Amino acid sequence: MSESIKRATNTYSSPLRDEQKQRTHERILEAAAEQLLEEGLEELSLPRAAKRACVSVPTVYRHFPTPEALMRELTEWVGRRTNIDGVPENIDEFTEWVPRLFAYWDENEALIRARLLSRVHRQIHRDAGHRKDEAIEKAMKEVTAQLDPLDARRACALVRLLVSGAAWEMMRDSWGLTGEQAGEGLAWAINVLVAELRRNPNSMDEFTERSSSEDEQ
Repeated sequence: MSESIKRATNTYSSPLRDEQKQRTHERILEAAAEQLLEEGLEELSLPRAAKRACVSVPTVYRHFPTPEALMRELTEWVGRRTNIDGVPENIDEFTEWVPRLFAYWDENEALIRARLLSRVHRQIHRDAGHRKDEAIEKAMKEVTAQLDPLDARRACALVRLLVSGAAWEMMRDSWGLTGEQAGEGLAWAINVLVAELRRNPNSMDEFTERSSSEDEQ
């Protein structure tokens, strides 16, 4: 075969190989998510993921050299699959966004629960968590601009807590709410928080001072 034909063949087949590689990658991640849900984090292993994905163990190792690498990619993959869009840039948009997000999580319950199970690996989630923290800080910037640094962190942390998989899980499992119902309640809580801070930037300080005075009496 001439060099020109070889080059043409390689050029033609490369996209197909890339597509097949990506499909295998996705299949392994899907199998790992299923295994995590059905068997628990302790049972997650590359050989077991290979068996579920119907691929060889060496194939899994080519994609994920270690269980940690698999868990890291699984975390990112689930996050991409279960986030309908990014965090809004304005906190006022959370009223519509949070119920839609939580309703979407209901539709992808298995993936969300798989991600929550894997949260014991805090280091793996730290980078993704920081990105969401930064997005919420940006959305809250107009509100927190008038607050002292401590109260600004408290306000952002509260919003972050309310827009979390843990909040979704607790409100579903403990209170029997749908994702949309939970999201509507949380959106209301965020609106109340934001409205109060806009009305009175010293609201948190006044509350803590009043509480301290009552404790001393």
